[in-house]
Amino acid sequence: MSEPIKSKRIEQLSSIAPTPQNTPASNASSFLQRAANPGVSTIAEDGQGEVDLGALSRDPALLSHLAGRLNQMAGTSSGYVDSLPLAVRRRIDGLKALHQQASVVEDEFHKEMLELERKFQAKFAPIYAERAAVIGGEKEVSEEQVEAGKKYEQERMERMFGVDGDDVEEDEDEEDEDAKDEEEEKEGDDKSDAKGIPYFWLTAIQNLPGASGLISERDSEALKSLMNVRMEYLDDKPGFVLIFDFAENEFFTNKQLKKSYFYLDKVSDTGELMYDHAEGEEIDWKSPEQNLTMEITKRKQRNKHTKATRIVEKAVPTESFFTFFSPPKALDEEEEDEDEEVDHEERDNALQLDYQIGEEIKEQLIPRAVDWFTGFALEMEMEHGDMGEFEDEDDDEDEDDDDDDDEDDEEGGKKEAQECKQS
Repeated sequence: MSEPIKSKRIEQLSSIAPTPQNTPASNASSFLQRAANPGVSTIAEDGQGEVDLGALSRDPALLSHLAGRLNQMAGTSSGYVDSLPLAVRRRIDGLKALHQQASVVEDEFHKEMLELERKFQAKFAPIYAERAAVIGGEKEVSEEQVEAGKKYEQERMERMFGVDGDDVEEDEDEEDEDAKDEEEEKEGDDKSDAKGIPYFWLTAIQNLPGASGLISERDSEALKSLMNVRMEYLDDKPGFVLIFDFAENEFFTNKQLKKSYFYLDKVSDTGELMYDHAEGEEIDWKSPEQNLTMEITKRKQRNKHTKATRIVEKAVPTESFFTFFSPPKALDEEEEDEDEEVDHEERDNALQLDYQIGEEIKEQLIPRAVDWFTGFALEMEMEHGDMGEFEDEDDDEDEDDDDDDDEDDEEGGKKEAQECKQS
């Protein structure tokens, strides 16, 4: 269930028009790229009759016309299959029947996979419950667990990165620090009165790429009281619920906040479970000022007749992690027809982002919470994931900076450039 769930509207759109899901590049741009490579017959020896293709590619009217023609062509048959012999076309029809049979089996596979996930979730539950007890300070880890954790981390680092002199030196430094910590504990010098692992889930979520972008500075204060994040599968229908357990805080009275994700009871043509909708939970804010999803703005008004002034307060929606519990809703066809001002692309993007963050919390944050807390998982994402692509841009910027430095050197600014690099 790690793959993103397809929304119904996105699947509908993909069947009628090119979208980022089914069109890897712009049809119009690829057409013009082909047009920009003239054949021999398009080049006149005397230079006459040449066509400025660059100018044509910047003509809005031409681009609009080409895009319209290409959209009309999308989904139309090329005629190739119809031109095949009758015996071959019969075999193709037979293959479609086999494809339909495979789809039925694939549907059964995904349903059984969901049941298998439910079964193993029962095995994960006691492990995650003990983890929550340690984080919350209700239970202390044993010496056996500490040693097993150190051994696991060492084996993982050796498996992923190998061992060289630097690693050995770092291991020796860690051993010295561990020995020092043990000595301090024996002497009673550890004066820390902190219980459990403070701000564990706040730190973990801040390192999670998708969800971290939702957290504001005020959200961080509320998320300090987040004690546990867990997941359960729905009993009566396909789907799951995310459960956030909170300690007493100054912002809201809820001890738990839940977010449920519902699947359709079928799979898509690509074999993936299809997202239906999400349901959040209403947050009981202690006061309007403590509502993290709204910002109170104050505006001074003056009476035209009496010249008296007054302060008017207005609550304005603001970005917040806690809007996650008020998920966007897809409109049905009748609502779409009635509301002409709806930005369908913006709404689809909001739905896509919402369930992607839900899947991210379910598939990555909960199982690998300690790795997100330490930052190890984020480092792996940056090194091996899509985030690593940003390094190329930094390299380009460095090259540009080097070019600028060269220009400064030519103008007599060599010394300043060197000082900047050293700093």
